[in-house]
Amino acid sequence: MEAIWVTLITSGLATIFAILIGLPLAALCAKNDFVCKKMLHVTLRAMYGLPPVVVGVVVYLALSKDGVLGEWGFLFTIQGMIIAQTLLILPLIWGISWTGMEEIPNEVMEIYRLSDVKIPYVWLMVFEAKNQIGAAIMLAFGRAIAEVGAVMIVGGNIKGFTRTLTTSIVLETQQGRLTEALMLGFMLLSLAMIVSIIILLFEENWFHRFYNKNTEYNEPEMEMLLDGETRLNNVSYSIGGNEILTNISLEINQGECVVILGGSGSGKTSLLKIISGINKADGDVILNEKNMIVPQKPVYLRGNVRNNLIEKNLTIEEKNWWLNEVGLLEFGDRDPRTLSGGELQR
Repeated sequence: MEAIWVTLITSGLATIFAILIGLPLAALCAKNDFVCKKMLHVTLRAMYGLPPVVVGVVVYLALSKDGVLGEWGFLFTIQGMIIAQTLLILPLIWGISWTGMEEIPNEVMEIYRLSDVKIPYVWLMVFEAKNQIGAAIMLAFGRAIAEVGAVMIVGGNIKGFTRTLTTSIVLETQQGRLTEALMLGFMLLSLAMIVSIIILLFEENWFHRFYNKNTEYNEPEMEMLLDGETRLNNVSYSIGGNEILTNISLEINQGECVVILGGSGSGKTSLLKIISGINKADGDVILNEKNMIVPQKPVYLRGNVRNNLIEKNLTIEEKNWWLNEVGLLEFGDRDPRTLSGGELQR
């Protein structure tokens, strides 16, 4: 039993620490462009196959008496094993999550920005890329609990103290007790299966479905916009040094319908994003009210249909009222990906 608890503690905490470090780094790398970005991504991918023995030797040297971290006294302790496993699995969570976050459509993050969602940008990216992140976490945890080399070098395989399921399997096999080794292997596989099921339930919003069955609805209070004027004075906009718009002036008064025409690549979309506040441009942009942009192709967010109504002041009942108005109340708990094209447009 001691080996099971040591395995859970070391692998579990190592995974948590790798998540806390890796996800912010992944969001930072996915959101920003910087020198050597591609090289860093390639290096991280190469470290997916980082040999555990190498990590164990490096951590052993760092924690040994003459090492840079020798004064911590973590050699042959659970703390030292956690450090080794965290370093081993960090590239997996960082790199795979980075790839998943980069695949989030720009339109999705623009919808969040337009809706003034008061949630840190990192958590929005984590929520939208949760399937890839879930896979990264499961892969990292699986590698941590199945790892032998690093924990044996750093932990010393001390019975009742630093012995894990994997090191126990190695010891039982060496001593010829194959039945015991197979039983321990089955326990290790069962542990991985339980964690995999829990992560899958979070990915599929199963827990959310049990407590969000409210179908009551109330009509929200409608706010009258008294001044919806929008003005652009000498606005210029460039992307990567290429000038897209130059000295554009435009005035749109409340109640007016304005059509913007132009050839492909003339900057129509860029201008609309400037008006809506997504893109920042040089010049004067005066937005007296909140402007929104509706993409031609329906954009849906993670979660259920109801959660796609992300106006911050709406209650669940008020969201249900809007869904009822467009005939989608019964689909409130559905995944948007299961809707038809017409239902998505609504």
